[in-house]
Amino acid sequence: MIEYKLIIPTHDNDGNSIGHIHDKLQRELCEVFGGFTQTEAFGGWRGDKGPVIMETVKVYSVAAVVEADGDFSPIDWFRQRAKYICKAANQEAVYIQKGIVPEIIAAD
Repeated sequence: MIEYKLIIPTHDNDGNSIGHIHDKLQRELCEVFGGFTQTEAFGGWRGDKGPVIMETVKVYSVAAVVEADGDFSPIDWFRQRAKYICKAANQEAVYIQKGIVPEIIAAD
């Protein structure tokens, strides 16, 4: 098993709640991986330009088995969800992590 993490803010860049995105993600995590653990956190980051952004986030953790036949790739699933969340929540990027190797996915 490998642990995957996905960190998503609780509000979009305009200050609007994105609870509906979290609700959808939670349902998907249960359907695809059988469950998740969610913790609340606070963090900050700075993009290429602009001030440091401080925000409340939710951290989702999932343990997934990598299938031997290669039909399903958990990291590809997380990358696709990160892209969707970037667009749906008006985010520049979303942080995902596979094991101890972090990756930040840009919206494009």
